[in-house]
Amino acid sequence: MSPCLTPLDVAPVLEDPELMAGLALLGGAVAACIEIGTSREQLFAMVVAVLLVGAAIGATGQGRRLMHWANMKTLECAYWIPDIDEGVST
Repeated sequence: MSPCLTPLDVAPVLEDPELMAGLALLGGAVAACIEIGTSREQLFAMVVAVLLVGAAIGATGQGRRLMHWANMKTLECAYWIPDIDEGVST
């Protein structure tokens, strides 16, 4: 039996929430690049491809910024919970 990847094997790679929106937008950019070669509306497809790549870059950056903010807020909230250290250390 040959080893093959199942969706459960690939899932840990795709669990990074910072990259998920960027990957979806890059998928749209790939589709737009395919449309450049196959459709009559090549200029429109080029504009859409460029916009989607830019949106993917922006979404990835904002996702990382939001993840950092969420982690910092979690730490700030945990700081004010009394006796949190004793509960975590056991």
